[in-house]
Amino acid sequence: MHNVNIHIDELLPAARMQELREELMEDPRIHYVDLHRGMPHDMQVECDDHQNVPMQVLARLHEHGIHADIVGC
Repeated sequence: MHNVNIHIDELLPAARMQELREELMEDPRIHYVDLHRGMPHDMQVECDDHQNVPMQVLARLHEHGIHADIVGC
């Protein structure tokens, strides 16, 4: 499994971050999404080792108009 650290440029309300978390968790290749309370711009995604999953996570966020980057993998 991969742990992918994602930084979101926008400051989103906690409820919106939770909605994004739930949507990402619907993907069977994503095993867990951790939101950092002390770091509201960051999320950690635990996913399968498939090379396209991190980029697909970014694409899904971009579909919602969210600007995000992978900062660690």
